[in-house]
Amino acid sequence: MVLSGTFVLGWICLIASQLMQGSARFATVPSILRPQPDLGRLMSGLWSNSLVTTGIGFFVGLLANRITVYWARFQSYQVARRLGGKWSAHNMADGRHVDRRPMHDKPTSIKPRPWYRACCSDSHILDVSAEDPDGRQHGGPLVIDPLCPWLATRIVLYFAMDEASEQRIIISPDWSALYVFPVAAASTLGSGYKVHALCKVRSEVTGARAETGTAR
Repeated sequence: MVLSGTFVLGWICLIASQLMQGSARFATVPSILRPQPDLGRLMSGLWSNSLVTTGIGFFVGLLANRITVYWARFQSYQVARRLGGKWSAHNMADGRHVDRRPMHDKPTSIKPRPWYRACCSDSHILDVSAEDPDGRQHGGPLVIDPLCPWLATRIVLYFAMDEASEQRIIISPDWSALYVFPVAAASTLGSGYKVHALCKVRSEVTGARAETGTAR
């Protein structure tokens, strides 16, 4: 749309300018003495100027497209940066509230991409590492939906074994809780996983104590 609009506008401007120049040039000359217009020269000028206009429109459209892409990636990185830090796993008490007691004392670590990759194609992907109460370690990416920043997908890969699963995640409005919904059809244990929540661990400024932020 940008290129076609620029191309048509350039043609209209060129034709109008040629007509105005011709009218001004021959306005004071009697019609019998006016030479016939050089159509070949006129068309050559139109074509050369139209190529320049089209080229400028192409590069302007390409630049606008890249700026839009980089801005969207930067916005995704801003969302991912909010999720960085330590998280504790909690059970759902009754389906409406999160149990304030953590499942265990081994936090889940979520790390966004470094700041210099804020405009890269993977700016909405975070690295997750965690450990189960039985000592099994697992990791994998957490991918934020670029169209809806309140939704995410996590791939859980256990180390030293073939266990894997997929989780759908809803992010709380205050960024303090991740509601985790395991996908039974996309896990090696089927429905062996249960719905739970990850709550962000908030540290005091002095570092003397830490308290767990729970969902409302």
